[in-house]
Amino acid sequence: EMEGLAYELNYAGAKLAREACDEMTAKDPTKPRFVVGAIGPTNRTGSISPDVEDPATRNVTFDELVESYFEEIVGLMDGGADILMVET
Repeated sequence: EMEGLAYELNYAGAKLAREACDEMTAKDPTKPRFVVGAIGPTNRTGSISPDVEDPATRNVTFDELVESYFEEIVGLMDGGADILMVET
């Protein structure tokens, strides 16, 4: 279970990518490099019901998804990401 490491993993990945991009851009400033951070997917779906008898049922709340994505985003931005890409 690595859910508790979402911030740390995203921060470390973005920081490493930022360092590599900056190094390459310094060698040729006419070709800037950008760090793209990927958000998601989670291990839960917010769009499909787990219960065929109740299509409105979800196994995750909107607020839980917001909390999860927010933690990822903060880690990526703190680590130096320029762009955020949402995975589905």
